[in-house]
Amino acid sequence: IKDGSEADGSTANTLQVKVTDANGNTLAGQTVSVLAGNSATVTPTVTTKPDGTVEISVTSQTAGISAVTASINSSSQSRNVTFIADVRTAKIADLVVIKDDSVADG
Repeated sequence: IKDGSEADGSTANTLQVKVTDANGNTLAGQTVSVLAGNSATVTPTVTTKPDGTVEISVTSQTAGISAVTASINSSSQSRNVTFIADVRTAKIADLVVIKDDSVADG
């Protein structure tokens, strides 16, 4: 539902899970397990609403792609979400002399 959030630890990317039975009927009150990679943070279990859906919020302090996996029983699906560097916190990380002692020849 939302992707490309800042990697600031609080702005979330969101995904939506829908749980159904084998015949496509929505299932409310089902516990879905959630995992995320690349140091992203998620609530480890979420519960479906009356329409069988639940939103998953994913936050991270690490820019890059995080794989998010939702599982119930023996069924699971994964999707990638992307976190971008937080330009609001830009700082000089390093300043290095790469050439020194040049001849002063004009």
